[in-house]
Amino acid sequence: MMVVKMFHDVVRWLLISMVIVLAFAAGLYHMLRISHQTDDECAHYQEALDSNILTAMGKLFFVALDSGEANIDCLSSTTVWGTAPAVMVLYLLLSVILLMNMLIAMMAKTFDDYWERQKEMYRFTFAQVG
Repeated sequence: MMVVKMFHDVVRWLLISMVIVLAFAAGLYHMLRISHQTDDECAHYQEALDSNILTAMGKLFFVALDSGEANIDCLSSTTVWGTAPAVMVLYLLLSVILLMNMLIAMMAKTFDDYWERQKEMYRFTFAQVG
């Protein structure tokens, strides 16, 4: 029962995360669509962010898992040199710190709720057996 509730917590967290990822992906997509990169390494990175919004969402999702993929140097060398890195840093702070802590808090709350009801559930089960 608790595992099902925690699964629901993860689904709610994923929905909230996808809204945030969509917002940042749309912002970076529109910023980088007007900017062009000459460096080969950075051109590949920019291509992943400005090909379409779904690809940008996928890239940002993997950036949240491994912040080394953020490649802020490539963002600073675009024509939106100040805004794009700031948006990426804000996204990293929001996704890594706030969203991960929110997931931990949601699952801890579910565990605490079941832990408090454990004695009642034990008594109910014992009364049914006896």
